[in-house]
Order: sequence, then C-alpha cells, then structure tokens
Amino acid sequence: KIFNDKNRLSSKKDALIEEKSQLIKENECLIEEKDELTHEKDDLNEILDSILNYLDNKNSSVPKVSVVIPVYNVEKYLADAIDSLINQSIGFEENIELVIVDDGSPDKSKEIALKYQEKYPNNIKVFSKSNGGQASAFNFGLNHLNGKYVSFLDSDDKISSNAFEEAYNFLEKYGDEVDIVSIPMMFFENRTGPHVLNFKFDSTRVIDLNKEPYNPQLSLASSFLKKEALEGFEFDIFLPHGYDALVLNKILLNKKKLGVIDSCNYFYRRREDKTSMINVAHQKKEYYNYLLKFVYQFNRVF
Repeated sequence: KIFNDKNRLSSKKDALIEEKSQLIKENECLIEEKDELTHEKDDLNEILDSILNYLDNKNSSVPKVSVVIPVYNVEKYLADAIDSLINQSIGFEENIELVIVDDGSPDKSKEIALKYQEKYPNNIKVFSKSNGGQASAFNFGLNHLNGKYVSFLDSDDKISSNAFEEAYNFLEKYGDEVDIVSIPMMFFENRTGPHVLNFKFDSTRVIDLNKEPYNPQLSLASSFLKKEALEGFEFDIFLPHGYDALVLNKILLNKKKLGVIDSCNYFYRRREDKTSMINVAHQKKEYYNYLLKFVYQFNRVF
C-alpha cells in the first residue's frame, strides 16, 4: 500500500512538474506576445508621431498672412516698408510671407529687396518683371501667395506693428461674415493727419453695408482679405487708378459686409518731393479718362 501510494504521489509530482513546465512555456509565450505587442505599440506611436509632425509642419508652412509689395523707384523708402512688416507683433518669421515684385525698377530697389531676402530666405520672395504698372505687379504677386489672408503694402508706406495680429484675429473671429477687414489710414511726412474716410472707424465692428452704405472702402493697401475671396479676380491694368477700389467693391457685393478695426493704422506717405501717386494723379490726362470708365463700370455693376 505504501509502495502504491508512493507511486501515485510520484505520478502526481510528475504531472505537477509537467504542468509547471507547461505553465512556464505558456508564460514565456505570453511574455513574447507582450514584447511583440510592445514593439507594435512603439511602431504605431512612431507612425502617429510622424503623422502629427507632418501635419504640424504642413500647417506651420502655411503663412497666416501673405503680403505683396510692388516696387518701382523706391530705394529711399523700401526699407521702411519692409521693416514695418518685420516688426509685426504677430511674428514675421513664423507667420508672414512677403512677396516683393520688382516692376522693372531702374534704381537700387531690387538690391535692397534681395538683401532682406538673404536675411529672411524662408519669408521673402523677390521677383522681377518688365515694367507694367502697379496693377500688373499686384496680379503677378497674386500668383505666388500661400497665406490664408492677403495684404497689399505700397512700397513707400508703413503699417503699425499690431496691424497684422489685429486683422488676423478679426478675420478668424468674423470670417463667416466678412471677406475684407480694413484699418484707418494716417498721412505722414509732407502731410499729416487722418484720411477723410476714417469716420467709419468709430469702433472695431462688422458694418452691414445695406444699413450703412455711406461707409465705402476704396483702399486696397489698408485692407486685409481672405485669399479665397480674391479667386477669379484680377486688377485692371488699363485703369491708371482705382483698380483696387473696383475689385474691393466687387468682393464686398458678395456679402455686403465690411470689417473695420480701430486699434491700428496704415501710414500713407505723402512724399516731400510730391511724387506720391496721389500727388501726381491729377496732372495726367489718363486720370480723367479713368474716371469716366470707372463710373461706367460702377453703373454696370449696380
């Protein structure tokens, strides 16, 4: 009996040892599976990080605002205009794309632009074309913009350091209501003070042009636009003046609303030598032909 009990215990012991071995093998398999799952998890996390980095880089590569500066005979003033962009509170290097279009300028304007491009190669693009006027330079620049919003700065003017941040925040907030937001114009140098049409900037708001049709926006330079709103439009190269007002008001007719900001300014230079476009316009016979054509087109729009 003792011998039989001993055999049974021995058999149980062997069975337990075998079961233990089996459990050890199963545990090892589970550890291997765990390691494989850990590796798979690490691989998936790596892939996810790559996707997120790609999306971040893709989003960061799209500037918040693109600016076009047409250049012709402005070697005395161009640096002031560019510096006013570099000093923007929104962050020039992070958020602004600058497209400078040399419109066949015979002076050193292009050289000045290229020096700035060397310093900010990721932000500044410089193009050259034969002289065709400011409207043609604007049209050229439109084909090289990547920003969500668009601005046009005259090469002898300046803009306040908070303008781009204010305009960007406004369009982000009210983009469903408006395609254009404008800021007050202030004259400087040979003439100082506010523009006569600044009365509409009594506060930062959205203007319903159906209710307030007496608040026109005629200046492209003091406007910020949604890039998509400019699709399909070109500036009329045969209009010596007012080509910007024509496009602006065609866009405004879409939503009949205009955004205005009262906390920043566009600085319009009235040159000491009286060579600003506004100074010499009335001395050219083309100005009066343009007025007739503009009135005709305006009447056709309405």
